[in-house]
Amino acid sequence: MNNSIDPGDVDWKAVHSAIRWNKPLSEVGQIVTSPSHANCVDTGNGNYPIHIASQNGHLDLVTWLVNHGARVNVQNGTGQTPLHMAISYEYGEVADFLIKSGADGDIKNNDGNPAMFGIEGDKDPSDPMNLLESCRTSKQALEALYSLKIKAAKNPGGLDKGQIAMVGMQVKKGNKNLGKGKWTTQCQEAFTEVMGML
Repeated sequence: MNNSIDPGDVDWKAVHSAIRWNKPLSEVGQIVTSPSHANCVDTGNGNYPIHIASQNGHLDLVTWLVNHGARVNVQNGTGQTPLHMAISYEYGEVADFLIKSGADGDIKNNDGNPAMFGIEGDKDPSDPMNLLESCRTSKQALEALYSLKIKAAKNPGGLDKGQIAMVGMQVKKGNKNLGKGKWTTQCQEAFTEVMGML
């Protein structure tokens, strides 16, 4: 990669377009030839390429950008980091990669919401509903359902049965994170038990 390119000489629109449309890495590599390209800023909203790749769930591009100099804790015009976006748009693998690459979950956006809670601050990582929505393995689904069971036992009226049913059905069918077929018989039994408690 060429490290001597002036950031002002980078065609950020071409870079951002290639990332947004998930162009093949071979094509991205012809456009992003320096850390200046990997960190070029949209002059309108302050997004970097890694913001776009993160909000669209393009794990291969997020990985490629980080490996080519993209900074993981950059903030756009409203203070969002790539992690805010990955969490809000429920791209768990992207969020995991960003965290492993040094993303700071405590960085706050302009509204005061830490990255680990997403853009709107509504993705509490300890909330059982968020755990269920973002589970990537059968084990994680069971852990989320167990947490919901405990919460239902303590306060059955404090949970929205319709919302739990809707999320459970989405996860069962295969969401962005939990592939089809990973919702096991054991998961279904635990889900049925939680629903019966409400």
